[in-house]
Formats: sequence, C-alpha cells, structure tokens
Amino acid sequence: MTANLGEGWSDASCTLGKDHRVRVNGSSESSWTSDDSWLVQDLWSADIDGDGMKELILLVWKQGSFGRHKPFWVKEDERTFSQHIFVIEVREGRMVSVWMSSKFPVEVERLEADGSRLTIWSPDGAETSWVWDTWGYMLAG
Repeated sequence: MTANLGEGWSDASCTLGKDHRVRVNGSSESSWTSDDSWLVQDLWSADIDGDGMKELILLVWKQGSFGRHKPFWVKEDERTFSQHIFVIEVREGRMVSVWMSSKFPVEVERLEADGSRLTIWSPDGAETSWVWDTWGYMLAG
C-alpha cells in the first residue's frame, strides 16, 4: 500500500509493508520509518488542516493508550492492543507527530481522508464521518 504525499514531501514515497511498518523514502532528511511498537493497519494522506501540505494519517494498533505520558489519575497503562489514529507531517525537513490519539472510540476496518474529513468504516460496515478540529478528530454532527 502506498500514499501520495505531494507538496512538502519533496520526492518522497510512502509505503506500508507486510511487516505493518510505514517507510517514507526520499531525501535523507525526510526518510522515516514508523516506530517498532506500532502495527500500522492503514494509511492515507490529505491536507487535513488546510495549510496546503498533506499530512500522513496512520491507523495504528499498539499496546496501551497513552505511552510514557499519561494523565495523573492513570496509574498504569493498559497492556492490551487497541486502535489509534496518528497524524504525521513534515516540518523543516523532519517527520513530526502532529496528533496521536488515545484508544480510538470506534473499531476501524478502514479509513479514507479527504481534506479535513475522515471517513471510517467499522468491521460491520457502519460508516462514520470525522472532521479535523485543530486538536484531533471529532465525530461530525
């Protein structure tokens, strides 16, 4: 699976391998591989924030909901795998995480991004629409 990254990504290409890792290959400063602890199920690219540059949207399975930073009221993170949506962009030639969701509230079979709108299909075929709202995706009303 590949994603068309377009403007801002130079000549970079993006692929999702059978090992569930994403690889962005281009100029040396924009080469990037997703974290070993992420199992990437799907990827898409779209300009979700309207700045003219495409972001990379990843549907990720990972253990725990928070990583090393968690709310003060959470003493121990979950040990089970759950789905998360991560948004990555290029800033000054480097791959930067823009938004990394906690456990996503619905199970996702696949996703498509079109501008600020994210369409999600659940395993039972139900379709929901989500919009980018400066700090993450919100269920569209």
